[in-house]
Amino acid sequence: MNKETLHQLIKDYIQNRISQEKYLELIHGFDQEYIEQEYEIVLRTMFDDILSNESKKETSSSAYRQQAKKIIKENKEKGVFTRIYVSYIYKLVASIAIFATLFLAYKYWLSDRGKIPLQYELSERNILKGERAELTLTDGTLVKLNAGSKLSYPNSFQKNTREVNLSGEAYFDVERNERKTFIIHTNDLDISVLGTSFNVKAYENDEYCSVTVESGKVRVTLKEDDYYDLLPGQELRLYYKSNKVNLFEVKSTVATSWTTGILYFDKTPFYEIELTLERWYDVNITIEDKSLKYKLLNGQHDNQTLHEVLASLSYLLDFEYEIKGKDVIIK
Repeated sequence: MNKETLHQLIKDYIQNRISQEKYLELIHGFDQEYIEQEYEIVLRTMFDDILSNESKKETSSSAYRQQAKKIIKENKEKGVFTRIYVSYIYKLVASIAIFATLFLAYKYWLSDRGKIPLQYELSERNILKGERAELTLTDGTLVKLNAGSKLSYPNSFQKNTREVNLSGEAYFDVERNERKTFIIHTNDLDISVLGTSFNVKAYENDEYCSVTVESGKVRVTLKEDDYYDLLPGQELRLYYKSNKVNLFEVKSTVATSWTTGILYFDKTPFYEIELTLERWYDVNITIEDKSLKYKLLNGQHDNQTLHEVLASLSYLLDFEYEIKGKDVIIK
């Protein structure tokens, strides 16, 4: 991350506009001393901008002056802003709006530094390979998590949005709330809804990530701020290597079949099936015959064992296999 990006994150933080994802990127990406140094640089720059517009204004409120003195004293005791001049602070609090900005910076940065503020305190649910789970969030939203997935979510939703972070695959049945948008952040895209049901598949080692809508309307926003509005039966795929986006008309039951214990393949290449089986059954698969990887398969496997699935696939593709503990060799 370059300094320009870091300074923008700090500026957003001071103005209380930073997202949960970016906040975590800030506090975990750098050590405290370095952030404090850059934090002061950004503050000074903001002070100078303010002073250029407010140079003729002086506060007549002794209350603001007293509050400024208090902030300066506490800042010095905690080792922050020690080289910022008192006159800067007095002029900074010349207007209520400017004072509010300083107070927010003081409140969120100095209070329990190094800790995530209350509204950013997260719980995390990690689902191991070979397992699946479901949970209900505090707003009533139902989330089903597939094998090898991780969901981070706040202990309680605040402000005007409901935001979570997902790595892996999950089915969401979002409790409708038109005043609080529900947002799912993944590494490559964000999904925004008011109340609907849909599937998100965002495994990092897959060829693409996808969003499939079961009911309602879903907005998918890419990192470049391009967005797509999806309706029931529509699926968006973002291919990692090419950054290409494709839209499909699909049966949503195919994408969500895993939630009922069903493996459903619809013209699925075998290399995708390989990854699915590894996560589903917590095994490591080695395919010796590389020509098998691009064969397309259709089929449905309802709560079957690994041996039963491999027996069916071997019949269709004419291969042999061997299971040794968690290792599977396909010949």
